Amino acid sequence: MCARLPGLAAATDPDLIADLEHSYVILADSMTWPGWCVLLLKDHAEHLDMLDHARRAGVADEAARVGAALRAAGLASRVNYECLGNVVNHIHWHIIPRRTDEPEPGATVWTRPAQERERSGTAAQRADVVRRVRAALQAP
Repeated sequence: MCARLPGLAAATDPDLIADLEHSYVILADSMTWPGWCVLLLKDHAEHLDMLDHARRAGVADEAARVGAALRAAGLASRVNYECLGNVVNHIHWHIIPRRTDEPEPGATVWTRPAQERERSGTAAQRADVVRRVRAALQAP
């Protein structure tokens, strides 16, 4: 994740959806759940408790804005928010759109088969989702 920060700062990463105050919003690799976003802290910190209260609140607000954008873009009926730290040691949130018509809508995506989570979609599909979420984030 840290290696991706320069490309996000330069706005050259094709999966960049938004450059927010505290974080970058990028499209996740998986397109099994179209619109799955990763909110990536702009600078390196490994644990939420390393951030002061105002910054933690700002990041939480940005995560909620992304979730609202996913619903507004018609990509989700529900949204899962997950801040994990056991694999990537950089603060990031998975913001995962969920739909009632998907297999096991009540289960976490991490219990689904790996090959299902690894569907990346075409460049055109990914660009369309980036455009839709970006537009919903920018709407008043």
